[in-house]
Order: sequence, then C-alpha cells, then structure tokens
Amino acid sequence: MSQKGFVGILIVIIFAILLVGGGAFYLGRLSIPKSIPQSKVTTLDNSNLSELNNFPKSVSTQPIISESKSLDTNSKLSETNNWTTIQAGWIKELKYPLDKYSVLTPDTTYIGILNNREELLFQPVGVTLRPNDQYIKQNLDSSPRLLSLFVINNKENLTLAEAKLLWEKYSYISPGWQGFEKAVKVSDKVIDGIKGIKLDVDCNGEGCFPGSEIFVIKQLPSNTGTTSSVIFRITIIPSLKDDDKNSQVVEEILTNLKFGP
Repeated sequence: MSQKGFVGILIVIIFAILLVGGGAFYLGRLSIPKSIPQSKVTTLDNSNLSELNNFPKSVSTQPIISESKSLDTNSKLSETNNWTTIQAGWIKELKYPLDKYSVLTPDTTYIGILNNREELLFQPVGVTLRPNDQYIKQNLDSSPRLLSLFVINNKENLTLAEAKLLWEKYSYISPGWQGFEKAVKVSDKVIDGIKGIKLDVDCNGEGCFPGSEIFVIKQLPSNTGTTSSVIFRITIIPSLKDDDKNSQVVEEILTNLKFGP
C-alpha cells in the first residue's frame, strides 16, 4: 500500500472516532436532568395574624393601646397607616393617628360641670386626645382639634330632645353671658350607628372659647341593673363647624369610634 493511501485511511479512522465520541457526549448531556430553581415560599404563622385579634372580648377599665393599620378604605385619610387603638371601659374602640395625637387617661382637665357630679361618671374618668406639639407647629394656619370623652350614668333618663338640659348638667364649654339660645347651634350627629346631637358654641369672642360638644345616649338592656342608659359626652376644641383638614382628622376619629361595653 502506498504512503498516501495509508494516510487517507488513517484520517477516515480518526474522523469516525471523533464523530462517535462527540455524539456520545452530546447524548450524555441530554440525559442529565437540569436543576430547577426552588420557588420562594413565605410561611405565615400565627404571630403574623395577631393584629387581627388584638382586642379582648371582655371590657376592662385599664386602657389597652394597640397598633391598628386597618381603616375605612373609603375615607379621605385612609392612607394614614400609623393609627393606634385604645380600649378602656365603655370605650370599645377609639382609633387615632399616632403622629398627630397623644392620649391622656384618666384625664379630668375637661370635666367641666361634671366636677360636681363625679358620682355619675364611669371609669376611666376622661379620655383625652391632645394634639402633639409637632402637629400644632405644622398647622399654625388651622388649629388642630382637641378631643375629650366622658361616660355618664344617665340616672335622670334625659333624652336628646332636652338638649339645653343636657348642656346645663353635663357640658364643659360654656356659652358665657350670651346664653344657650343665642350662642349654641344644635344639629344631629350619628356615632357608632347611634343618633346623637352636636352643639356648636360660637361666642363671637365674647367670654368663652368656641368649641363643639356631642351627646350620644345609649340605651342598655333591662338586665343591667339600675343603669338604663349612659351618656357619652365628646368635647372638641376648637369647634367642628369649620370644615378644614384638621376637622377632617377629628371626623375620621369619630367615624371609627365604637362604644362599649
């Protein structure tokens, strides 16, 4: 055999070996399963659900304050998510924005005429939402409102129709020398599904501080003893009669207010 023929045969043999080896390697690669990345799974344990059940079923006279981030989604202020809830005695839920208000309880600063009728008051005596200093500084053009709440045993069985008598016995804001008829405007106000009345005082700079007081009377079941109804008195300073951004904050608080027990 000539040298050229031998070289040709050798080239063919080498090419065949490479072809067979490459095919085997390719088939081997196809037969190896590729690893599939694991999906990220978030496990939700009971601790993540605790904020859904952070109000005890029994009513305590000790105030309970807990974070609550769920508000009415239809509200103008529902984007505010750092709201806190207080529960104390006859106040089932009082939600307020933590960045705007501080809570004082018990607080008798705004007890007013009730100071002489303390035997009618239920515990805790007075819950006040006071605007924070920063909130006040940021709103010098429109005063933030203060809100104070008292719960009264309605032993005399007064009704909303007796607005003047309610005012004379249980108010904090006095209309001064102008008198009830001249200085006080009466309108309806519903809170927690219960019809009440709102009394706006406008003294025109004559001897008192303008403000609003809301009276809501809640009837109790007959088996609750001698108390047939309670009066919730909410004092707001300055008055709510002006519709501004700070009065809207108070309206939001009133919308979410729930009475006990």
